[in-house]
Amino acid sequence: MSGTLTAIIKHVWRGTNLMTNQTSKDTFLSRVSALLIPLCTSPVLLLFRNDAGRKLAAWVIAMALVASARIFWGRRRHLWFWATLAILTVLHALLILYVPWPDVHGPIGGPALFPVGLLDIGIMCGCLKLIEKLMKRSGETGSPA
Repeated sequence: MSGTLTAIIKHVWRGTNLMTNQTSKDTFLSRVSALLIPLCTSPVLLLFRNDAGRKLAAWVIAMALVASARIFWGRRRHLWFWATLAILTVLHALLILYVPWPDVHGPIGGPALFPVGLLDIGIMCGCLKLIEKLMKRSGETGSPA
């Protein structure tokens, strides 16, 4: 009995399922994404050399955009996915350019932008989910019966 329990605990701890290895693959991709998203978006830091607050805000927003795209990556073959990402990117670029961002060393520093990034990911995922539902609904009503 304890041997079986130990084997189950080892599998759960590793993040694998006893039947398939899908959870292990998903966990690996999540870890790789968590490392690659900040690395791939780091060139954004070169855009605003003299404005530290805007530079950090642009980086956080770029990471949020890429993370949202990664979450919905299974829908990449749909035109609405790319159109929605393009609209969100333009709206975020306007937000970065026209909002006065405080300096990193001020009262709202770098770590304070982390919850803003998480909120931004939630809002973008909500937008993508809403568009997905609208596209599914329009596809169901537009098909001939």
